[in-house]
Amino acid sequence: MSTSVPRQSSTATPVELGGDLRIEVLAPGRPLPDAVNDLIAAGLAEGQKFLERASANWSRPGGPYEDPRSMMVVVFQEGVAVAMAGVAPDEYARDPDVGRLKHVYVRASHRRRGLADAMVRFCLARCEAGFRRLRLRAATPEAGRLYERHGFVHDPGRADYTHVRERPARGSDGAAGP
Repeated sequence: MSTSVPRQSSTATPVELGGDLRIEVLAPGRPLPDAVNDLIAAGLAEGQKFLERASANWSRPGGPYEDPRSMMVVVFQEGVAVAMAGVAPDEYARDPDVGRLKHVYVRASHRRRGLADAMVRFCLARCEAGFRRLRLRAATPEAGRLYERHGFVHDPGRADYTHVRERPARGSDGAAGP
């Protein structure tokens, strides 16, 4: 059975990343902001077809982002969306305790600044308690190395994912195990 965790919303205080960059959690049940649609359009223009699913999944009634353990985060710089990532139940898994880190994208002009790393850390800190296991599909070996630095293990030969991370074991006191 999945652990109940509170729904994150954009009413929470944004997390400052330094300079004029901040991470915000989008409010569920609302259309994507224009700045996020612009970010998705930029990614699609680069050939990042997976971003089509980000918009469709966000707005689909009964879709994965309606789950209270789900979230979509966006990095903004002066009102411009420059990066995004999401966590939601893994629609390919038959287990409700399996989540998926998805739709990780950084605008070309903002790459190599640690934004993907910051978003993955943020998503893991906020959502991992709601899922026993997180899976993802890394599009490139470079992306795979990013996820491996965060405890994901490459699991070759899988049709629907490339990497998996088990939730750290908890001791009887609730603290993470060794």
